[in-house]
Amino acid sequence: MCVGIFFLLVCMRWNCSARGKNESFSFVIDAALSTDCYSALNHEFSASVQKNSADADIITSIKKTFSVVKSISIAYCPSGALVKIVAHKPVLIVNDLFVMADNNELFARSFFSDYSLAGLPCVSVAQESMSEIICLLPDLLRTLPEDFTVTYDVYCIDKNCIKLTDKNNSQFTIIFSADQSISESIFAHCEKVKKNIMGQGSFDKGALWAADIRFANYIVAYKV
Repeated sequence: MCVGIFFLLVCMRWNCSARGKNESFSFVIDAALSTDCYSALNHEFSASVQKNSADADIITSIKKTFSVVKSISIAYCPSGALVKIVAHKPVLIVNDLFVMADNNELFARSFFSDYSLAGLPCVSVAQESMSEIICLLPDLLRTLPEDFTVTYDVYCIDKNCIKLTDKNNSQFTIIFSADQSISESIFAHCEKVKKNIMGQGSFDKGALWAADIRFANYIVAYKV
């Protein structure tokens, strides 16, 4: 889930009379941010400079407006000023529209570049349970195997019903709750359950099966 971070160097110039001369600003923007987000940041920074705002005020304003920004630093040298903007790291795509970052905050997907989102796990969340589930997602990620999205599609109905549908056999789904502590051995047992169902021909004619692991010491398999 680690995403390499690169930096895009973009140079821009503004007339900053409050600083006594035309100041040259060089931007180092985190490549995790999309072009649209970068443009919006540019506009915000430019507007603040034109107002002759102090550096500390500019930084505070931008971080307040763009909470996706983790840090901003402005360093001055004889050739001009270097502005470095670092974003919070994206860790999870939600409903293909939102992105959860490493500060556990949800952002519009458009804030991030396609490159930074490549390979991230994806989950689907029922709209009516969004506010409830979002705060549980960080713990959910720690509960599941790191590569869980390679094997399963994840759909969160509510905190008591989270479904993992097998990507190799969409007729088979594992059901658990958000407060469970799940060991890897449980998934191995569910795989055996799936193979037994398959061996009995119970997947014939499109039948859907669930392996419910919300019980203390056993797995309940039933036809949906």
